[in-house]
Amino acid sequence: MIIFADIICPFPGPRRTIRRHGVSALSVAIALALTALPAAAHDFGRNSDLYASFVEGGKVVLSDISLLLAMAAAGCLTSIWDREGMPKIWTALAAGILAGFAAPLAFFTLPALASLGTAVLLGLLAAAALHLPLSTARAILFAAGLALTAGTLGGHETGSVPTGAYFGIFFTLNAGVVVAAALVTLARRHFNERVALIAARAFSSWLVAIAVMLLALSFRQAGA
Repeated sequence: MIIFADIICPFPGPRRTIRRHGVSALSVAIALALTALPAAAHDFGRNSDLYASFVEGGKVVLSDISLLLAMAAAGCLTSIWDREGMPKIWTALAAGILAGFAAPLAFFTLPALASLGTAVLLGLLAAAALHLPLSTARAILFAAGLALTAGTLGGHETGSVPTGAYFGIFFTLNAGVVVAAALVTLARRHFNERVALIAARAFSSWLVAIAVMLLALSFRQAGA
């Protein structure tokens, strides 16, 4: 957190505030996140009702802290990269999610690794606030969509997930990233843009720290 505070805020006063309040907030967030880390692939029911399975797919995404971290990091990255960035690259995210549906994810038995790794990488990019070409940003969002799908469906064979759940997963993954991006965009529009960017980059660094802690815990659980 000290390193990220130095990176995102060059002014001594605000930097000390980020260090002082950020560490305590981060500690609480990590403690809560550790209790919610999924240990294995998600368990989808065999409900034949389209709406019920749609809701189930959405609930699976929203109940997974690693997916929430990754979606938040993707959204922050998008609107830190460009204040109005989501409309420019959303199609790449959607295409990545759809590509994930077609991928042979039954062989990927560590879904949390995909989600947490994505949260770390995207959070680092967001905190760094790099000036990326449009094509690069689209490629990153496509890969993020693919990884989010792997984090949701990893370990499941084709046909083992109800059709409605796919719609619920697609909708919720997209909505999660879009909402996170929209919050950053609105902050940049309606508040001091420099301060809003600093806050968004600080939040991204917290996402990275939480994801790293959860990754360490998941590796420890896997080795136990």
